[in-house]
Amino acid sequence: MEKKKIDRINELARLKKERELSPEEKEEQQALRKEFLREIRADLKQTLDNIEIVDDAAPTQEKKVPESDLVDHITGETISIKEYNAE
Repeated sequence: MEKKKIDRINELARLKKERELSPEEKEEQQALRKEFLREIRADLKQTLDNIEIVDDAAPTQEKKVPESDLVDHITGETISIKEYNAE
């Protein structure tokens, strides 16, 4: 994410502590936060996808897929397993 967008997220957070944000500012803050989280998730997924565990003593196991949806504990947003695995 561009530094100016991160700076804007921080600026809106500071403003929120000083006064109530306007509806436009609230929308902008939510959009920036969603974009930030989307990029963080993508980076984390890429990092995890590139990890290879090497353990000759361990038996080969199939990839386990969680049976329930994931919940983003920051936004409360539910992410379906199908959507997560498709990324």
